[in-house]
Amino acid sequence: EFVGKVKEIRGNISFNVATVASFKNGDGLCFINDDRELEGFRVNRVEGNRLYPFGMPEHLRPGMALYRNNDRAFEALLARKSAERKIYIVIAMEPVMGNEFRKEPQGVKATVNIMKTIDAAGGLIYQVAEVFKELKLEKAKRPQGENIKAQMSKLGDTIYEAYQVELLKGMETYFVPNSILTAIRRELIDELTKANQKQLDKSLWGGWDRTLFNNGFGFSQPGEHRLTKEELTWQPEYGKWGYLYNIANYDARDFYQIHGLS
Repeated sequence: EFVGKVKEIRGNISFNVATVASFKNGDGLCFINDDRELEGFRVNRVEGNRLYPFGMPEHLRPGMALYRNNDRAFEALLARKSAERKIYIVIAMEPVMGNEFRKEPQGVKATVNIMKTIDAAGGLIYQVAEVFKELKLEKAKRPQGENIKAQMSKLGDTIYEAYQVELLKGMETYFVPNSILTAIRRELIDELTKANQKQLDKSLWGGWDRTLFNNGFGFSQPGEHRLTKEELTWQPEYGKWGYLYNIANYDARDFYQIHGLS
């Protein structure tokens, strides 16, 4: 990458560059010397357009063109974490009460639901897994809601993100040690992952058309059935126009025909 020309050399310490480019400490630069040989060096310090190399190149002269062969800013950009895609989940926590003979809480039930869609009106969720942890619950001296939500939201480097943590039936009034909350969270995520893998295996076995079009979830739901072509046509406006109005290739034609347009 051409970055400018050497404007002025100050002793054996630094030089100035006529350029509009910006530099970073550690940049690698090179130039063609008078013998038409390629020489390179690394920049130790940058002060605007004045560069301080680790060692001043012996054959560098004013007017020589400089090229960058190691861009620290670009390398740092590439090294940064790229955009992540997370699966939104909703976690619900509630105390599990005993029977008529033991009315005190017997433990905690945690349920995880997957967010299917999120929009201005809210979201569409469906339950995937649940975990029950038997333990003696005691009333807390102060509200525990924020701490429970914080602990259950720590999903780390998993593929999930806690969109919401719901506390039901007065869960925030009970004290649960962080170690127990961590164990519940880990078991819940394990069960969620197993359930997702099970459904994925099922969809691969059953076929993509059954998984995608029999219901809106991709999971087996009560009353699901194999849809007809007419049922697959989800946009009423499609009936006004033939599929040839928006066909770019054979794949597009096949797509519209599969969805009931002819």
